[in-house]
Amino acid sequence: MATPGNPDPGMGRSSQGGTQSGGQSGGQSAGQGGGHLGGQGGGHAGGQGGSSSGVAGMARDVKASVTEGASQLKDKVKDTFEQATSAVSDRLGDAWEGTRHGAEAVAGYAEEGWDQFARLVRRNPVTSVAIAFGVGLFAAQMMHAGSRRS
Repeated sequence: MATPGNPDPGMGRSSQGGTQSGGQSGGQSAGQGGGHLGGQGGGHAGGQGGSSSGVAGMARDVKASVTEGASQLKDKVKDTFEQATSAVSDRLGDAWEGTRHGAEAVAGYAEEGWDQFARLVRRNPVTSVAIAFGVGLFAAQMMHAGSRRS
């Protein structure tokens, strides 16, 4: 039946409407009837008309989308890595400062203790020598007793 959109009923729908299946319609092959899957009249998935550029265009769009997504992911990972590195660096810097301050405090206490000891020895020189002599005798006895047991 001839209609304005389909002048020859043997060819299925014309290239204006296209066949839905792209298969044989009225004895014609899918490559000649046009439609969604191919044909001379253009379609969506192949053929000799504008359809190959449509698929190529879709492929370019997909490639561009994937490339853009990968670039955004790379930038996000880079930013996250930089933030983590900065945070770790800050924490290490804080830890180093705390350790340095602690070491300075210990050094200060040791210096203060040594100064007090030196003042004590200067104020009581005889007592200091007597204590040093007694500590020496005790250490000698301990070493001598340890060598007899072995």
